[in-house]
Amino acid sequence: MRRLLGAVVVISATLLSAGCAASASVDLDAARAWAAESSAQSSDGPGLAGAAMLSATPDAPSDDGVRLDFSEPVSLTRAQASCFGGHKAEVIVTVTASAEGASVGYGLEIPCDEKPHDIPFGDDGIERAESAFLTARADPSTYAYVEVIQALTAER
Repeated sequence: MRRLLGAVVVISATLLSAGCAASASVDLDAARAWAAESSAQSSDGPGLAGAAMLSATPDAPSDDGVRLDFSEPVSLTRAQASCFGGHKAEVIVTVTASAEGASVGYGLEIPCDEKPHDIPFGDDGIERAESAFLTARADPSTYAYVEVIQALTAER
């Protein structure tokens, strides 16, 4: 009887964990609609250097993302990233700047709560940024929206 009870407990636990794993999903049509709406509501004011809607999958290849090329070098302070679906996503912003001559990546795991989360670019930001490459990973798959923010200077 003990063996039978032990087997039932093991089988029940296995089925329960398999059911939880199978239920972890995001409505991709709703996620895509949310990201498109986020993009449509975004301000294209002077603080926005660029923005993109990203497909975030568990095994996104490193070259699968969106590249933002700036028409002239800009000073960047941070990125703001958000995602849909109630899980988590890792967002990586790789910035290439002429002053440093190299690319630097900034990443952050964010909750997919549809709210913007800051990804700071160090204490002083990045001077003379020429481009930014945006990628996102999430399991389960979802969509993310990322804005790259530039420093504003007041002219007298």
